[in-house]
Amino acid sequence: MRAILMPTAQYSTLAFIAGAMALVLTLAADIHPVVAAAFALLPVAALMALHPKWLTVMTVLSLVILEEFPWGLGESGERSIRTPFYATSLGIPGVYPPDLLVFGAIFLLITRIILTRRQFLLPNDKIQVALIMITGLLILSAVLSMADGNPFHANMAANTATAYKVNEKGAELIALFQFKNFAFLIFAYVLGLLYFETEQDAERLLMALFLAVAVIVLMGFMRILMKPSIIPEAKPLFYHSPSSWIFALAIFYWIIQWLTGNTSEGQFLIRLAMTACLGLFILISYRRTMWGGIALCMFALIPLLPGIIRKRYLILLSIALGLMACLVVAIPPLLNAVLARLLETSAADPSTLYRLSLFVWFSQNLADLPLLGYGVRPLWDISASLGYFRTNLENIHSLYFWVLLRVGLIGFLAFAVSLFLIALQIIQSIRRQQGQRYFAICTVIALALIMLLFSGIFNPVYAEIRYVVLIGFAFAFISRLPLMTGEFNAARV
Repeated sequence: MRAILMPTAQYSTLAFIAGAMALVLTLAADIHPVVAAAFALLPVAALMALHPKWLTVMTVLSLVILEEFPWGLGESGERSIRTPFYATSLGIPGVYPPDLLVFGAIFLLITRIILTRRQFLLPNDKIQVALIMITGLLILSAVLSMADGNPFHANMAANTATAYKVNEKGAELIALFQFKNFAFLIFAYVLGLLYFETEQDAERLLMALFLAVAVIVLMGFMRILMKPSIIPEAKPLFYHSPSSWIFALAIFYWIIQWLTGNTSEGQFLIRLAMTACLGLFILISYRRTMWGGIALCMFALIPLLPGIIRKRYLILLSIALGLMACLVVAIPPLLNAVLARLLETSAADPSTLYRLSLFVWFSQNLADLPLLGYGVRPLWDISASLGYFRTNLENIHSLYFWVLLRVGLIGFLAFAVSLFLIALQIIQSIRRQQGQRYFAICTVIALALIMLLFSGIFNPVYAEIRYVVLIGFAFAFISRLPLMTGEFNAARV
C-alpha cells in the first residue's frame, strides 16, 4: 500500500485525543452523567467545525479504544466494568454517546453532500439488497409485536435464574435496546457509504484502526505491570471478545501483506513484533470461542489465497503453530492457565450448562416459535432448563437463537439468504482484487465475518457495538470498492 498522504503526527494526535477522552469520561461519570456527556461532545464539536470525515474517523477510533479503557480484571467481582461512554445514558432511555457520534457523523456528511451538491450514488449491489432485507425484517417484527398492546411488559415476577439486579425500566426495554444495537450494522453501513469516496478515505480509517490497536496494546502492558498475577490466575487481560477479534484481524492483515510482497524490511520487523505481542494477548485473554474462530480462519484463509502464495502460507502456518505450542509448554503457568480455561468447558460449568439448555429448549420448541418472532417483547418469563439448571431466554447468548426469537423462522431464512449474498459479494471482491492493493483488506473482511459468525454461535454479538459497527464499515468498504478504485467509472464509460 502506498504511503499515507496525511502526516503520521495527525493520527498520533487523534489517538491521544481518543485516549484522553476515555479517561475524562471515566472520571466525569463519577460527578454526573450529564458532565460525562458534555466532555464527550467537546471533541465532537471540534471535529464538526473542521471536517465531518475526520469526525467519522474519530468515531471509529473512539468505539474501538474506549470499550477496553477501564482497569477491570474481568471475571472476578464484576464480570465487566464498562466505561461511561458505553454504559451511561444521556437521560433518554437507550441513548448513549456512541449514538450521538454515529448519527452526528451521518447528519454532517449528508449535509455536506447537500450543500456542495455532490452526487451520491447507491451501490445497488448484493450487500445493499441483503441489508435492506435485514432492515425490513427488524421493522416488520417490531411493528407486529407492538400491535398486541403493551409489548414491553417484562413480567419480572416470572423471571427465572437471574442472579443480578435488573432495572425495571431497562428490563422492559431490553429487547428494544438489542434491536437498536443490532441496527447499528445498518447505520454504520450508511455512514461508511457516505464516508468512503477515495482511496485516501480508506487509508485514513485503516491507520486509525491500527492506532487503536497500538493504544489497546499499551493498556494491556500497563495491566500486566500493575498486576503481574493476572496471567497465572487466568483472569482475562481483555475481557470483551471484540478486542481479540480486532487483534486477530490485524495479524491476518500483516501476514497477507507479507505473503503478497507488500512489506518492507523495516515494516517486517515491527509487524513481526506486533504479531507476536497480539498473539500472546489473544492467548491470555482466555476467550475460548474466539480461539476457535481464529483457528477456523487459519484454515479458511487457505482457499482464499492465490495458489502461488498458498504454499508459503502453509509453511508459515506450520511454523507459527509449532512456535506457539513451544511457548505454551515452555511457560508452565501459561500452560496451566490455558488448560484450566479449556477444561472449564464441562457439565460443571454454568456457562456450558446455559448454552446446552438453550440447545435443548430450541430443539423442543422450534416448531412453536412465531413465524415472525417475538419482536421487541421481553422474554424474562420464558424459561429453559437442563436438570437442576434453569435460565430465561432474555439477553440470549447466541446470534442465531436471538434471530429465531426476534424475527422468527421466516426471518431466520431471510437472514441466511442475506448472509449468503454478502459472502458472495465479498468473495467476488477478493477475486477481483488478487494482485491489487486491496486484496489483503478484502480477505481480512471475509475472515472477520467468519470469526463473527462463529462467535455468534455462543455469544450475543448482535448487541456488541464494536462488532456491528466495524462489520458495517467493512460491508460499506466492499460496496464502495468499485467507486474508490475507478472500476465503477470505467464500467459507466
